[in-house]
Amino acid sequence: MQGAVLNPYDLHARSEAASAALLLAPAVVTLRPAPLEGTGADALRAAAEDAPAFGELVRAWAWSGPLWRGGVLRGTWDGEEPIEDVQRAAREIAGGGGPLAEVVGASPFEDTRAYLQAMCQDLMRGGRDPGVAVPVAVGLESFAGRHGLAIVRGQGKSLAAKFEA
Repeated sequence: MQGAVLNPYDLHARSEAASAALLLAPAVVTLRPAPLEGTGADALRAAAEDAPAFGELVRAWAWSGPLWRGGVLRGTWDGEEPIEDVQRAAREIAGGGGPLAEVVGASPFEDTRAYLQAMCQDLMRGGRDPGVAVPVAVGLESFAGRHGLAIVRGQGKSLAAKFEA
């Protein structure tokens, strides 16, 4: 296995899926909540001010710092970030009509503040808001498929988790 893709919900929950991925794969890619404009110091500072949940998530994920610095956890693969696949998935779901579009609703993934606040708040509360979690799951699977990476995910019991499956 050259690498794996892990849902940030599993990483945040420190689930069995996260443990397995981090133990078995030489590198694990996840959707790293970050400003859409980039990860420079000014962009990160502005994001923490504009989306308070982002700052909370950064503090909550401090335990994973050595994994990021060591290259075990990554936000990119071959220079690409999964956020583009997540944005595309959100647009396709919203544009497809039908019951899934109604459950997912409008996409927060095009605006940094809306995306970071929705994503980080949902992660912090252990949520799985379908408007966030479903496009994330679909986008990550697309990203994994395009790059030939294994996808590792935990079992969810919520309605959103059933949509993700």
